[in-house]
Amino acid sequence: MLQHAIQQTIEELKARDAKHIVLVAGSSDAFPNVTNSTLWQLAHRWASPALKKHSLQLISPDEQELIISELWHQLEPGLSDKAKSSLGAGAGLLAALVSTLSELRLFGITSENLAHESFVVRDRGIIIGQLLAGYETHLLEHNLVDPARLAHR
Repeated sequence: MLQHAIQQTIEELKARDAKHIVLVAGSSDAFPNVTNSTLWQLAHRWASPALKKHSLQLISPDEQELIISELWHQLEPGLSDKAKSSLGAGAGLLAALVSTLSELRLFGITSENLAHESFVVRDRGIIIGQLLAGYETHLLEHNLVDPARLAHR
């Protein structure tokens, strides 16, 4: 029952894009054991034994952003100005790319099943597909896991 309540709380907080949650790790009648954690920290604690068993490592949000940034900078020079403009520009572009790839993966979308034609701007779908493929390859080649992979295991 407690596990169900915790999972329901996590889902509600994710829906509100909460950065931190309060996890009740255990309790007695008088003294609950309460820990403040990010969703990433909670995922790491929960999955740590299985990750170690399979020689995998959960990446941090900063590592995820760095990987996607490097992929973008590798891909960008080969894109036309029209293709680049389909994504928009500015300081928020990288954050938008990280968020997009994370959300797609959380919903089970991979580079193989991404429907490029479902994007309003075709170039945008192709670019997202290329970034997604590069991200998946990087994780696989370096024995890394993101929360989306944990959620679908």
